[in-house]
Amino acid sequence: MQSSEVPEYGRPSGVERVKNAPFVRRLAGLLSGVLAVCPCGAIGGDHVFIGSGEGGIYLCEFDDGRLGEARRVFSGEGSTNLELGPAGEVLYTSVRPPERNGGAQLIAFEVREDGTLRELSRLGLATGHFCSLAVSGERRLLLGASYDAGVVASFRLADHGAAREKASQLELPRFPKGRKELARAHDVEFNNDGSLAFVPDIANDRIYTLAIDPDGTLIQKSFISSDSFQGPRHLVLNAGASRLYVLNQMGSSIVGFDHDGRGGLSEFQTIPTIPSDYDGPQNHSAEILLHPSAKHIYA
Repeated sequence: MQSSEVPEYGRPSGVERVKNAPFVRRLAGLLSGVLAVCPCGAIGGDHVFIGSGEGGIYLCEFDDGRLGEARRVFSGEGSTNLELGPAGEVLYTSVRPPERNGGAQLIAFEVREDGTLRELSRLGLATGHFCSLAVSGERRLLLGASYDAGVVASFRLADHGAAREKASQLELPRFPKGRKELARAHDVEFNNDGSLAFVPDIANDRIYTLAIDPDGTLIQKSFISSDSFQGPRHLVLNAGASRLYVLNQMGSSIVGFDHDGRGGLSEFQTIPTIPSDYDGPQNHSAEILLHPSAKHIYA
């Protein structure tokens, strides 16, 4: 594992790597102020994009397991969350302004051969900033999950990858939390053919299964709750979408589910992410990754 210092503009908020993006995704948050990348083979000349907390998007070269110096390729202000398209030719980002009171945008960039970016499209987000993005090449569809608004939205994609008009928006059910009724969508992931999506609600300890019509309409199909949930933050599916793993932020644990291919989930395991005798500072788990071999999980 190699590390590279991130410039002083803030801690990373999202990571994407061209070519082998399915494994190296959203690694930021695992370490404070640095970027950690786990190579999955002998790779030469890849690009790693880093979404910072307040300083735009940075680019590092990734060669032979080593990260080069980070340089800024997009200087927009505000937190930036990243997602690469399936072929690695388009990079999507949701930009949240520093004041967090409106003005959030969804931007699509063409990724040039040298890793620099050319803007393809820019849409204003009435829902506010998306903390998670997901792209389905099969459906030519992009999904965004908004933590602040508790909604999931879908956007149609043009042939060249630009984000077009919003196709659908679905608000998660809200439940009383103190003096407010809240829903907190913290992640969104497609299944293997783009017909379903899974969304964790970290505030209400639920995982929602959404059906997706060919036109991009989102329909709440089902949900699952579990005594094993303690703030489900992020989730990941294996390549065939037969297994789904959920990371508990507050519980510092991983909950495993079998997926029947139609949205049904059956819990089979819960394992901790910290030793049973851990007595250090309070631990909050931030991210989960599944190796392409499906033999190793990283949290």
